[in-house]
Amino acid sequence: MIEILVAIVASICASAGLIELSSIVGSSRQVNAFPRVTIVGLVIKLGGRLSRRAMPSLQLAQRAQAAGSPLGLSVRDILAAKVGLSVILLLFALGTFSIMPGKLGLLELFGLPILAFFTPDLLLSKRARVRGRAMEIEFPDLLDLLRVSTEAGLGLGRALSEVSRHHRGLMSGEWSVAAKELTLGVPRSEVLERLAQRCPVVGMAQLVATIERAEKYGVPLAEPLAAQAREIRAQRSRRIREQADKAAPKVQLVVALLLVPSVMLLVAAALLLTFGEPG
Repeated sequence: MIEILVAIVASICASAGLIELSSIVGSSRQVNAFPRVTIVGLVIKLGGRLSRRAMPSLQLAQRAQAAGSPLGLSVRDILAAKVGLSVILLLFALGTFSIMPGKLGLLELFGLPILAFFTPDLLLSKRARVRGRAMEIEFPDLLDLLRVSTEAGLGLGRALSEVSRHHRGLMSGEWSVAAKELTLGVPRSEVLERLAQRCPVVGMAQLVATIERAEKYGVPLAEPLAAQAREIRAQRSRRIREQADKAAPKVQLVVALLLVPSVMLLVAAALLLTFGEPG
């Protein structure tokens, strides 16, 4: 009985840790608003001790940048959270696998740590997709503003700064960061590479290639930017039409499964009442 109670308490703590860890991805606040005394903070501290000499992978760094570095956590913090959460759930599995029926104990012993280790990656990927969808909406407008700025003779850094000043959004915020980096003298290729990683939207790599090509050969940016903006809007319109076409059969299925039987039941009930009346 005591073992079962301990298992329940440990399950609640582990679930709380997983839920709070998901807030790393779902929140847009910065790290200075993130109290390190929380469960996630303790997990990061534990994992940091165990993974002190481990180097984060390039894929994890790219995933964190695409997710917007949620809560301002560094790549090492995310790696520490992965390791710490895996260790905690491994200890939990060691304490409870003996009371699990059949082979569920072994499945728990090996499955929980693996699941805990890869859960932050899944959350970061989900966050990146959400940011990408939000950026996709503002991308054509930013391209138009960038075209106007370059036509006015502004350099790339000044043009990005002006675009971010006149447009508010996730992508414009990343463009503002890139403009500041260019002002500080960071190499343009490095700035553009990081900008493409922070903006997980289709067409960003094409924009970077267009800017680099214009810089290399001295060709104007206006026409390629206008063409890309038109293409993105056309693709979005096609996607919306495709989604609307896919929604029509679903609506018909709901009508067929719910409304038609309901109407038939009402008709049947009316007929039964009619036949049941005395002649």
